[in-house]
Amino acid sequence: MIFLTTGEKIRSLRKKFDMRQQELEDENITRAFISMIETGKRGLSKETAKHIAESFNKKAESLGVAFNIDETYLLRTPAEDAEVYCLNKLNNNPTKDEIDVIIQITRKHSLTKVEAQAHKVLGDYDFEDKAYVKAFINYMMSLDLYKETEEKAYTSYLFNRLGECKANKFDYLEANSFFGRAYYYAMLYKDSKAEKEAIYNIAANFKKLEKYDEALEYTQRYLELCNKEKELKEYICASVLKANCYRYKQNKEKALKICMDAMAELSDKNNEAAWHLYSNIGLIYLEENDLDTSLEWLDKAEKAAENSCVFNLSLTYIQKSSIFIKNGSYEEGIKFANKGLKLALETSDILTTMKAYRKLIDGYSCIGDFTNLKSTYIKLLDVLKNKEAYKAEVVKIYNKLALLYLEQNDIEMCKKYLQMIS
Repeated sequence: MIFLTTGEKIRSLRKKFDMRQQELEDENITRAFISMIETGKRGLSKETAKHIAESFNKKAESLGVAFNIDETYLLRTPAEDAEVYCLNKLNNNPTKDEIDVIIQITRKHSLTKVEAQAHKVLGDYDFEDKAYVKAFINYMMSLDLYKETEEKAYTSYLFNRLGECKANKFDYLEANSFFGRAYYYAMLYKDSKAEKEAIYNIAANFKKLEKYDEALEYTQRYLELCNKEKELKEYICASVLKANCYRYKQNKEKALKICMDAMAELSDKNNEAAWHLYSNIGLIYLEENDLDTSLEWLDKAEKAAENSCVFNLSLTYIQKSSIFIKNGSYEEGIKFANKGLKLALETSDILTTMKAYRKLIDGYSCIGDFTNLKSTYIKLLDVLKNKEAYKAEVVKIYNKLALLYLEQNDIEMCKKYLQMIS
């Protein structure tokens, strides 16, 4: 992509409209002056630029050509034009290939701030694709570039995203350090949105670290900042997080009360918020072995998910499979696990896919279907292969397969999987 100087723009437009230099003259602008502008020997004032722009616009109109420029276009430097071009592209859903071109342009014209934004957008694309390592690299590049500018607006956002990348790779301790910095900069720059996001991320991360009291402290802080009327979904999700902390602390009664209190805030339009509540209430009753009540709530969760999110529906099918396997309805449990697996594969969500395969393994183990059991383990291996974060899980599967073949007295296959562990 080539960006022109003022003189090059004027010369290019003259040729485009087949105009002579004399056609741009007026009482204060001579042909010689136009010539010096085109060769870069003279600069251009705002008034002169306005006159020349009007001359081009009139010529275009006389030719029936759709064209309209002003003095600003003529006066912009190549670097300024490059910035306008790149920002316009970045604000209009560019492809990854287009972003790569934008980054090349920003480096050529030393547009540090725009390059930082390009890496942020690229990081967001990678994050949505669940390519968390690539996303982390782009967010770090964006953060480093922004440090060279006076732009502070994205600092907290980037630290939050860096933490989420780490959390999604199960590095929860490292994630907390990034969330802590996101919170610090959000407070420093008075970014209330990023502050709330950081507080919620810290709470959710503490829950994953099984530090439930710390998680409850931050969840309560988040809830106090929430506007229930404007941020109902966020309020419900935080309430569910709070309930789950009590659930894991084995205080099921408190967890259930929190969910029931949050239900009073629901409206008919909040299908996703409703799903979070119904699903978690169903899980509480499942853990209490009240399977009939659990199924009633998960039926409600299924209906809410059908109107909101394929990912949620996948999880609900898997949760329902747990009920049927637990009450001995193994075929029904396997059926729901397969339904959940199908949707999980469609959404490319590896954690949900793993949950579905585990339920299938539970179901096939209960009915002694060794053929499908082995097949399921091998399919799960295929999903996890070459994924660094799941090495321990892969080793467990090799062990399970080795034991399965040993039970069938297939010593050679047993040895094969034991060797694969090493």
